[in-house]
Amino acid sequence: MWKMIYWGRIVIEKFMCLLQMEILQEKVKKIIGRQKVLITDHFIEKRINNKLTDLTLYFDKYNVKSVHEQGTGWHGIDIIVFYLLGVEKIYTTDVRDLLQMELMRKVVQFLYRNIDNYKPYKDKIYFLKKNSEKDRGEFLNSINAIYYISDSFSENITLEGCDEGCDMFYSDSVLQRFKASDLKRYIKYSLSLSNNQSFHLHKIDCKDFFAIRNKKIPPLYYLTINKLLWEKITCTKLNYQNRLRIFEFVSFFKQYWGQVETFNEVTTDEDQRCIKKHNIQKVYFDKYTVEEISIVQFDLISSAEFKKNEI
Repeated sequence: MWKMIYWGRIVIEKFMCLLQMEILQEKVKKIIGRQKVLITDHFIEKRINNKLTDLTLYFDKYNVKSVHEQGTGWHGIDIIVFYLLGVEKIYTTDVRDLLQMELMRKVVQFLYRNIDNYKPYKDKIYFLKKNSEKDRGEFLNSINAIYYISDSFSENITLEGCDEGCDMFYSDSVLQRFKASDLKRYIKYSLSLSNNQSFHLHKIDCKDFFAIRNKKIPPLYYLTINKLLWEKITCTKLNYQNRLRIFEFVSFFKQYWGQVETFNEVTTDEDQRCIKKHNIQKVYFDKYTVEEISIVQFDLISSAEFKKNEI
């Protein structure tokens, strides 16, 4: 049954993409209230606490004052966390205009109600609350955040007022949505916007997009589909997923940025059984182990210090 639903969704999304109806998907989500329901207090608390824990170390170590985020999304939690951590210039880019002020207000209201749990950021939370009734543009301007819409993923991004280069390039569950050629352009172009302390930090989730919501779908099901067929049937602007594995992401960043480290790698026995059952190792990645191929989640950090003068 799940396979029928899976292929049905792919066909519908491809049809919508061909008719250039991608924006309809987000309008439907907004009308039925799906986005608002998904962003519960539990969701906000977990995401904010995880982000503060994960990012504080890097922000202190690299003295991060400017951030470029790839993939803004619709709730703006990352933008607000960047502000809490003292970022002075926030640049955030998405392929469509998804960011909703209503949901950002919900995040601010959560912080304000629970301000005693975030005492180091109390003054900043008061400031957010004071400005949260403004419209989206004014609110973002109050925290020095600029929101860009660009379907090029790279070349059309302009980092206004960032003459000294951006300190950190960041994404959370986004880079697996890039076509390989777009990802290479993004990595290469970001180097031209870097400085001597710049680095990339990305959380990458290689699970099948539909498996995130439907636990019956194997996390690596999409790898069982013929590579050429996959590229033809999937919609590039709606839930597209590349088939890149961890070692390919590492290779791309090494080519342009130099130092690369990965950590928090996740794989399961189920994922490894899927690779073996469908002979994916032999067909596509015979140089790598089943364990490497089956990694579904990982974090990646890459430093620019060795490559800046080569572009």
